[in-house]
Formats: sequence, structure tokens, C-alpha cells
Amino acid sequence: MSNSTPIVWIASYPKTGSTWLREIVSNMVDPDSSTRKDTIPSYQKEWPDNLVARPLAMGECALVKTHLFPGNPRMARIDVDTRAAITITRHPFDILLSSLNYARVKGKDELFIDGVARPVEEIIERGELDHYIDDFAKSDGFPWFAGPSGEFSTYQQKWREGMQGKPYLELVYEDMFADPETASKQIAEFLFADPSTIDLGKVLETSDEKTKANGKFFWKRRSYNFVELVPDAQIRHFEDVCGYQLEAAGYAKHLA
Repeated sequence: MSNSTPIVWIASYPKTGSTWLREIVSNMVDPDSSTRKDTIPSYQKEWPDNLVARPLAMGECALVKTHLFPGNPRMARIDVDTRAAITITRHPFDILLSSLNYARVKGKDELFIDGVARPVEEIIERGELDHYIDDFAKSDGFPWFAGPSGEFSTYQQKWREGMQGKPYLELVYEDMFADPETASKQIAEFLFADPSTIDLGKVLETSDEKTKANGKFFWKRRSYNFVELVPDAQIRHFEDVCGYQLEAAGYAKHLA
């Protein structure tokens, strides 16, 4: 499939804060739109047919969100001019917890022990979290996402390698959460020839309102969520069996 519109990717492994990132970018490029998903359509299975080229620092480009990675067979099906990319990553334990919550919200009973989708807090209380930690280590990520998103430990590296020689901005969820103003300024300076035209205060206010915590899709919306929720014994277990994923993502162990 060939597409003549140059692309700037908004890419991430699932449950890393990518919807928040998409809201921020959408409010920058299209501040008056009420349909943010149309501003940055998503490519997972079918190539979106509603691309809109926008004036960016890289020229007239369309923005597309994806959880795929360079080299994925679905990426190989499309012939696009990739101009730039923004990616975001997050602590893998928070990705696991958020993925479990999302699987429950979507009714994915088959992903849970006994085929019953339970809230994360109940999983922890029942002493079942180690099972899902072991699955995360074995699958190198959340099993539901293993096909389209591949291995968690190599996801960012595949984008780094795929974007060599091209503009590439790599964000970290915890840094964005701690200092959203600085992160938003980085994004604006990356995307726009004249970032001074962006009202960063309004961008963040609107984005926060659209993605505020609701206990469902936007579950807890905080960094290092596992520290608040998970007993030390399970944190140690995660850090023991998922040490490779932690190291690959650039995170130190929380417990000595």
C-alpha cells in the first residue's frame, strides 16, 4: 500500500501514556477541534483513510499514532515517507498494572486466572499478581500486546534504529508527569518551526481535562503507580524476574 502523505509517527508500547501524549499533540496542531482522534488517527490493523497534512517543522505531514514498531509485518505492508517520530515509554511494572486494568475494562476474561476479569486491587489481595508478573517476563510484555507490539524490551530500540538520521523525540512518562510544562515545550520545539505560537498553558489544561483519572481507561494516571499499590514482596519478584525489561527501559530497581 502506497501513501503519498509524509508521516510523523506518535508511537508507543501500549499503556505508556500515549493517549495523553496524543491529546497534547492534537491540541497543539488543532487547538479548536472537538474530535481529537480525527486529528491523529491510529494505525494498528488498517491504514487510516482520514489523513490530514499539517504544516510542521518537517514540512506538510500527517500525524499517525501506532503501537506497532519498525519491522512489524503490518508496517511492511505500507509504503510511507516517514519524516519523524515521537515515542514515549514508561516503567514496565506500571505498564503491567495498567494493562491488567484495561483488559478488565475491555472484558478480556481469557487473560485472567480462572477466566474471570478482576480489578487489579483484587488480584493483589488474592495473591495472584505473581502469576501475571511471570507472564510479563515470559512474554517480554503483556501477552495481549505481544503480536502487534512485539517484545517490550526491544520496542524503543527498534524505533531508535528505525529513525536513525531522521528527527526523533523520545519521551519518558515519569518525566512528563513530573514536569509537563517542560515536556510540552520539547514537543512544541520538535514539531513546529515557530513553537512560540503554541499556547502551552491552554494545551496542558485541555489535555488534562480530556484524560483525567476516571478509574476506567484513564485508571490512576500517576507515575510509579506500583509503589502505591503493590506490596514489597511482589515488587521484589517483579524486579527479580523482569530485570531485563527494567534495564532495557532504563529503570533502576526500586528496592535494594
